[in-house]
Amino acid sequence: MDYPRIHRTIFLYFRYLGLIVLLLTGCTSIGPRQIHLDRARYNDIVRETDNAQVLKNLVRLRYLEPTSHLKVTSVTASYSLNSALAGNVNWPVDRNTTDTGSTIPTVGVAVAPSVSYTDSPTISYVPIDSADFVASLLQPINFKQLVLLFHGGIHDHQLIMRVVINRLGELNNASFATGTNSTDISPIDHYEYKKFLGFINLLQKMLHEKKVRIETINYQKQLGLIIHFNSPYSRDALALKALLKVPQNSPDIAIMDTDIATTTVNHAGFITIAKTAPAKNVVFARLRSVYGIMLFLSHAVQVPEEDVKANLVKITKDTQGRCFDWKPLLQGVMRIYSSNKEPLDAFVKTRYNGHWFFIRASDHNSKITFALLVRLTALTSGLDGTSQAAPVLTLPVNAGH
Repeated sequence: MDYPRIHRTIFLYFRYLGLIVLLLTGCTSIGPRQIHLDRARYNDIVRETDNAQVLKNLVRLRYLEPTSHLKVTSVTASYSLNSALAGNVNWPVDRNTTDTGSTIPTVGVAVAPSVSYTDSPTISYVPIDSADFVASLLQPINFKQLVLLFHGGIHDHQLIMRVVINRLGELNNASFATGTNSTDISPIDHYEYKKFLGFINLLQKMLHEKKVRIETINYQKQLGLIIHFNSPYSRDALALKALLKVPQNSPDIAIMDTDIATTTVNHAGFITIAKTAPAKNVVFARLRSVYGIMLFLSHAVQVPEEDVKANLVKITKDTQGRCFDWKPLLQGVMRIYSSNKEPLDAFVKTRYNGHWFFIRASDHNSKITFALLVRLTALTSGLDGTSQAAPVLTLPVNAGH
């Protein structure tokens, strides 16, 4: 047996084995590229779960159930990288014969390299349920927040007014839709909303035709909006002023918070809402709360027929006892579909009560309205004050790759 040759073969085996180990450990590492990939991945999943939470709360309200809010406070990822190399030598048990009749030993060598990478993230949540947060949900949006929306990338004035404004002067924007006991819709309610929608459509038409522009103002140390007419005596301008009962010779219409109307003291010494505005062209607006907006948008949820039959939701009716159709009220604003199967074309989806609820990825109007609600919720959740006192729920999530 040619033992020197066997020893030389084994020596070369271990030499190459060491070289492979060096290559494995040198070429495989967790560096900036992995951080870049994971940051994008975690950012996406946090955004998706936040959106799903907002959608689920809309569905909960449609089912007359309380909402719940959790906020992600931190995401901590720990990585481990393990490389291994398994080798095996089969010693000769027989001989191979060459053409010359000599024999050489046969040595079998097997190499099995392996690399394992493990990512173990830890995600911390905090429940948002402080008194400040609940109060901010129930308080009407202030004009400072409204101005932020106008300048924050959502330039659809029609959408903002349809969603955020509850009353504008004597115009009523379906205030019956912002409560949980929205039953017995009267013809007057329907007429008032149609009148408000007529104002919105006319204003949108004039904005599109560059006949007016909307800007922010500061009046009596309070923010407001002003509708400036380029042609104050045009037919559309006069019609818009008539709807808001503003003098026909007014060059502008100022929209202010109703809070400044309560600063008037009448002749008997009582504080009261002024019958006339401090200025003739001022129209007072009452804005909705975030909770009121969520109640309004919850009527866009398409409730499965079996849940309606099971009396799991309240059916709004008119004074004639007929089911009220919410679709015209929310047309162009939002529509939330339901399905027994997980949707494939969803922009955002959530599972609730055995059904899937979702907004279609192709429904641009619903997506824009949803983005508006997310921004309003973010403005509100920034006031929760739970970062120090609230318990933090920390969950380790093991994900092997």
